[in-house]
This record gives sequence, C-alpha cells and structure tokens, in this order.
Amino acid sequence: MTSTEISRVVPHVRQVDWRTSALCRTYRPEVFYPKQPGILTDKAKAICSRCPVAAPCLEHAMSPPFEHEGVWGGLTGEERVALRRRRQRIARRAASA
Repeated sequence: MTSTEISRVVPHVRQVDWRTSALCRTYRPEVFYPKQPGILTDKAKAICSRCPVAAPCLEHAMSPPFEHEGVWGGLTGEERVALRRRRQRIARRAASA
C-alpha cells in the first residue's frame, strides 16, 4: 500500500509520518515561501532535492486542497499546476484508450 493509499484510510498518518522527517523543518519558512514567487526558490529546491520525503511532500501539495504557494516537494506552485495538468491529460488519454 502506498503512502497516498494509507493516508486515505488513516488521514492523520499522512500529516504526521512524512513531516517529521522533512528537511525543511530545520529551515526558516521564508526559504520555502519567498516574498517574490519565482525568485529565490533555488535554495528551497536544493533542500528538497536532498530530502528523504520529497515525494510524499509533493503528493500532499498536489492533493486537494491544493497548496498554491511555496515550494513543496521541490516544485513551485506554478510547476505543481503544470504537473497537475499533465497528470490530468495522461489520465484522460488512458481513460479514452
């Protein structure tokens, strides 16, 4: 069972489990929520690239209610929107095949 499947059965596991191991916990929030979105995200992305829980973090941000601000799982809000749209196109193609 994947972490996403587990979180649907036991929602609190998703919040407690991966966040306790997140590298971002040791940095100021401003690193992940820069005042000028699109600028200064390189440091946050570098931290995320080394984080052992980047994948569940990204899935959390991609799941409703969507996180629109900040860097989550190594992606900015704009990048997550683009990824969500790609996933939706792929799902539609698979459904129509």
